[in-house]
Amino acid sequence: MVDLEPAQQPIVRPWCLSTHLEEYALFAAAVGYEARANYIAAAHKPRARERVALGFVDNQVLHYSENAAWFKDNGFQVLHLHDSEFCDFWEATLSRLAAERDMGESRSLCVDISSMTRSRIAIVIDAVRRYVASPGRTVDFVYSLAAYVEPPVGHPPNTHVGPILPSFAGWWTKPDRAMSAVVGLGYEQDKALGAVEHLQPGEVWTFSPHSAVEEYSAALKKANQVLLDTVPSSHRLAYEVGQPFDCFVAFESLVDRLARESNVILLPFGPKLFALCSLLVAWLHSDVAVWRVSAGKGELPQDRRASGYVYGLRVKFGAPGAQVAVPTGVSS
Repeated sequence: MVDLEPAQQPIVRPWCLSTHLEEYALFAAAVGYEARANYIAAAHKPRARERVALGFVDNQVLHYSENAAWFKDNGFQVLHLHDSEFCDFWEATLSRLAAERDMGESRSLCVDISSMTRSRIAIVIDAVRRYVASPGRTVDFVYSLAAYVEPPVGHPPNTHVGPILPSFAGWWTKPDRAMSAVVGLGYEQDKALGAVEHLQPGEVWTFSPHSAVEEYSAALKKANQVLLDTVPSSHRLAYEVGQPFDCFVAFESLVDRLARESNVILLPFGPKLFALCSLLVAWLHSDVAVWRVSAGKGELPQDRRASGYVYGLRVKFGAPGAQVAVPTGVSS
């Protein structure tokens, strides 16, 4: 367990659409090529003093132009950024907000991760822990579950396997210890298997998502059958996408135990909520690594429409002198 100052340690709590959309200092979404990119903003209209939609320089295809126009027409500042510029934006924006005494009428932020890349989610988390981790601040991370689409055609090889960011590379104090890999499963054919074969860890644990969109279950099992056949049944865990807090609790508990005797790498395939949980777990355990696996330009853009289900997690920071829930940083 990493030693954090109480006010810097994230307290992860459930988030509920019906009660937790509030007046924010900042609401940020992604301009992406998926149809679901503007779903939360359009359907639920989070209120915020500042609203920004952050897009990409590459892959401005499918619904990208349509989404950018919608955000602009609805009062969002729209920016098309390289990843380095995306990082600069969050550092500058959160640094500015942190300097404001009370962040205006609200001390809360809301980030829609639905159409963000996993690398960009990591950039946001890294900026939050450096600039927002102070007493009384709250960040809500929200996610629009995609309706089912068929898995991508073809199986492009993984061309990048490594830390999602240098700050999430994990700082192992005992590099000679055995390695454990905790793998969130997605439905891309054998993608997780390729990453595990690259790492060759001493033991593998898998997390399989289950959601209200039932069609994903059969596709996910088919895509990962070879890997699952090599993993003991006791190491094959499941989680409900609609209950991300429960996923975080189980995930963090497992990692806390594994990290005492092995060097742990997290591979967050599957829904981006699992990537969010991975990064929050790594925040609590600085010796745990989060890795990104990508086929680079071999991965073709794929449209995803909103299913109508919206989930999220709330990250709070304690007041001076307040207890930070339980030792693992989890709070009910």
